Amino acid sequence: MTLLLGPPFAGVLIGVIGAPSVLVVDAATYVVAVVLLRLFVPSTKPLEAEDESRGLRAGLRWVRRDPLIRAWRACLIVGDVAFQAIFISLPVLVVARYGADPKVVGFLFAGWGVGAVVGNVVAYRLTARAPDGLAWIARVALLQALPLWVLAVEVHEAVAVAAVFASGLGNGLINPRLHAITTLRIPPALRPSVMSGLTSLHMVAMPVGILGAGPLLDAFGVTSVFAATAAIQTLVTIGIAYAALAARKVSRVEAAASPPHSSFG
Repeated sequence: MTLLLGPPFAGVLIGVIGAPSVLVVDAATYVVAVVLLRLFVPSTKPLEAEDESRGLRAGLRWVRRDPLIRAWRACLIVGDVAFQAIFISLPVLVVARYGADPKVVGFLFAGWGVGAVVGNVVAYRLTARAPDGLAWIARVALLQALPLWVLAVEVHEAVAVAAVFASGLGNGLINPRLHAITTLRIPPALRPSVMSGLTSLHMVAMPVGILGAGPLLDAFGVTSVFAATAAIQTLVTIGIAYAALAARKVSRVEAAASPPHSSFG
């Protein structure tokens, strides 16, 4: 929803109050967010955690020991770096192919946002019908990456928007299950440490895509950059699907090896 509503809302505000003032409004939204959290999120009793379960290093140590989360996080970090490069390169793509039309930029960003929202809604609706989350992720993972190859060739702007929409749809289909499985797989006492550690890794890595996109666009042009990012996304989603299937196989073997529960206790 933020990708869908943010760019047009920013455009309206820039026209009314100017770009510098929009940054002030943006900063104020963080204050509002803190107030809303304080007022409406109930406080809970903290879980008891041993000293070795606290801190950033403890969280990262657990990630290294879990093969599924380790593989997924490595794939997602690389994939997010590529996505940052894609998003920062979309305006350059419009300048190079679509006459620097700002409406096309808006349609591209909004198209991805609409696709992600639709994908999330569909994913929620299908949860009961497809309870095997790992199998679901393996089936839909590539839907996020394959449409991005369209951006590597010169196509009509409507086709480009449709491709971005399809990629957003794939993202929306996979994200709810992936993040739910990740969160529930982490022991409760370790969740703050693990999630903080994973978020920190993402925040450190993602600017690499933004910083690298400019020199790469200068050196190789939009076609090569979008082909490279589509290739990275394809490999990343294959890795996510493979890790999901491997974890599913392990779970089935463990379930088969465990003794059956007696109905008489």
